[in-house]
Amino acid sequence: MDEVTGPVVAVALVLCAVFVPCAFISGITGQFFRQFAITIAVSTPISAFNSLTLSPALAAILLKSHGARRDPLAWLLDTSLGWFFGLFNRGFQYGTTVYARAVGGLLRVSLLVLNAPNFGSLYVMLQPFQRRRGAGLYGDEIADQLRARFRREIREAVVTVFGAPPIDGLGSAGGFKLMIEDRGNLGLAAVQKAGDEIVAQGNQTSGLQGLFNSSRADRPWLYLEIERTKCMALGVSLGDLFDGLQAYFGSY
Repeated sequence: MDEVTGPVVAVALVLCAVFVPCAFISGITGQFFRQFAITIAVSTPISAFNSLTLSPALAAILLKSHGARRDPLAWLLDTSLGWFFGLFNRGFQYGTTVYARAVGGLLRVSLLVLNAPNFGSLYVMLQPFQRRRGAGLYGDEIADQLRARFRREIREAVVTVFGAPPIDGLGSAGGFKLMIEDRGNLGLAAVQKAGDEIVAQGNQTSGLQGLFNSSRADRPWLYLEIERTKCMALGVSLGDLFDGLQAYFGSY
């Protein structure tokens, strides 16, 4: 205890000194860190107290020296369940090894296992700030140039460009959603045209960028009404039915 008391107290004080001020940060950053800071600042002294009092006492009771005689309860557990724990440890180690190898193999072919057939994403790393001092080389200006080029050269897809979020998880792309209703029964073509016009006007409005319309009225749609009762009567599971539909009509 003489060797660990000082480091335990020092670590607890350092963590409290780091996280207590985080609870007073204002703005959205403060909202993001406040609960985490209070949790760490409160739990750290409790953990330090436990490390200096209860843990050494329990260690003296539970930990035995090599060659020490086992008590009857430990001997009974080792005799009756030792084979199970050994088998569990070997199985867990085998599963961990297989999982690690599988993840490593999938990471090597990440392009195949992570993008879907109808969308994709790409992270672009810009040059350091000191190498982008000229006009047109700032992040927002580069993004505007890319958007214009994508709209001009890639007409088969909707491409959006946005910067990295200041805080991971919060995101820098978002905003609002609009729903267009056809109250005059003008048809899908008119609704599609109105939606595209709103998007075009929004992208020309100061403060807005990257607006898009996910609706495509000129794409064919097919609705299948499944007779679930008949499927059950014929012994066909709905899972097999949907898998077959995905194979013949969907992305599979």
